Parts: sequence; C-alpha cells; structure tokens
Amino acid sequence: MSRVRSVLGVELTIRALFENPTVATLAGAIESGVASDPFDVLMPMRVHGDAAPLFCVHPVGGLSWCYSGLLRQPGIDRPIYGLQARGADGGGVLAGSVEEMAADYLTEIRRVQPHGPYHLLGWSFGGLVAHAMATALQQEGERVAVLALIDSYPAMEVEDERVENAAEARALLFDALGLPEPRTGPDDVTDPHGGEAEPDPGGDDVLDGKTVEALTGVVLNNARLMDAFTPRLFHGDLQLFVATQTWDDRLDPASVWQGYVVGRVDVVRVDCEHNRMTQAPALDAIGPVLADRLRNARDHEIPTA
Repeated sequence: MSRVRSVLGVELTIRALFENPTVATLAGAIESGVASDPFDVLMPMRVHGDAAPLFCVHPVGGLSWCYSGLLRQPGIDRPIYGLQARGADGGGVLAGSVEEMAADYLTEIRRVQPHGPYHLLGWSFGGLVAHAMATALQQEGERVAVLALIDSYPAMEVEDERVENAAEARALLFDALGLPEPRTGPDDVTDPHGGEAEPDPGGDDVLDGKTVEALTGVVLNNARLMDAFTPRLFHGDLQLFVATQTWDDRLDPASVWQGYVVGRVDVVRVDCEHNRMTQAPALDAIGPVLADRLRNARDHEIPTA
C-alpha cells in the first residue's frame, strides 16, 4: 500500500487489497478508481462464493484486517466479511455493552444474509461478541451452523491482562494489527553514529495519528465491555482454537466454555502466542480445521426455497 501510494500517487484501500489479491487484478482495480471506507462496520473481504458467508468479528482493536489471511486458506472458498467497531474512524458512538454491539452487528450481517444458517468467527474479544451474536440469533429462531472462537474466553473465567491506560491500549492495538508501534522518541531522528536515521514506518504508515487516537479509545472501551460481559447459553457445538504458548496449562480450555455451551467444545491447540493467532503459521493450522467445520456444516444445511 505504501509503495503504491509513493510511486503511483494512489490511495489504496484495505478493501481493494483484500478483493484483489493478485498484481493483475489490483492494477485493474486501481485503473477503475476503486474506493471504499476501510473502517466500514461490515467490510467485504471476499464477496464471491456459493456457500453462506463467514462473518469475522474484530478483536479488541476494533478492526478486522487481521482476518485477511483466511483468503489464502484452501477450502474456505466462500464470501468473507469482517465486522468492525463503530468509532474506529473517529466518528459514531461507541457501544455500551457486548450485547448492544452484537445486536448492531446482526443488523449489519442481515444486509447480506437475511436468514441462517449463520457462520461466525471471532478472535479474542471478537469471540465474545460472536458468541453473543450466536445466542441472540438462536433466541430469534435462527440457526447458527458454525461458531468458532480463536483464543477467546469469558473474562470472569480466566485471569487476563487488563488494559488500564492509553499507552497499553495503543500497544495492544498495533499488536493485534500485526504492525510495529511507531517510535516517537528522540532516537528516531538521528542514528547513534551521527547520520540520518532511516524513518521507521511502523503503524503510522497505514494509520494516521487521528485514527490511532480513535482506535485507542475503541480498545479502552472494548476492554471495559469485556470485563462486564457474561455470556448466555449457546445451543450447539463450539470450535475453540487455543494459543498454547500463552494459555495457562492449569486450566482446561473446554471447561472454561462448557458452562455457556449446550453441546461439545472441540479444542484445537495451536503452538503460538495469543497475539499471533491470525498470522502465519498459526493460521495455517487453524485454516484446515475451520474449512472442515464449514464444509461439514454445509453438508447439513437445509435448502431454502
């Protein structure tokens, strides 16, 4: 994106990058003048495919760009949409609860899929929202065929690191996006040998200061919502991916969720840290299991008129 901007003078959007994964299709998109808001609440990542869409809920950072690696996973050849927090672009009102956020997102996904069966995925904080969406759908008589959570747990069941100030929120934001946090100290101006230091693109090559400030507020709000949220009972099986490098081995991850699920809690352990679960190679371990889950759900889907 940075290279296209500097050489061609074109502001490439995240959505354009998602929808055009090859150089040829991206060149065509640039020539046609594609434009969209990378902070849309419902962000299309892939709109083509015959099966029901997979809806991916953002982590605590509020953006769903982290799910782009799913587009390269074999077997997940269906539409993929990301759900992103309101307020990520500096506008809108932040959600007052996980339940309020879930209801808002259900309104959004019904724009592209009015009825089930639904397929929901969430990482970390996003898993709690996906679970809340699933229980709300079931209360309305809809079917949730797949509910998959990536290293996500109810706050009252596990000890988790708390986000208490803007600096911690900012660090967590860039970590979730897989971007280096921009350096702001005096050492960034000159190198220790007296010459001019190379600029550190960090995250501000993608996110400007105003956006970072807005997203920091989103992180703080989502952290507060997570601490106050108690899941309802989901009737169905739950697919849980566990980051073994940061998981407390004294706890059984299935047991943590069993009180909120009527059905199986199927656990897949991934040799990875929590904050790297949507990056390779973790996603290469998650992808085949998720693809099988989606494929099996499709095999049991009831045709609609």
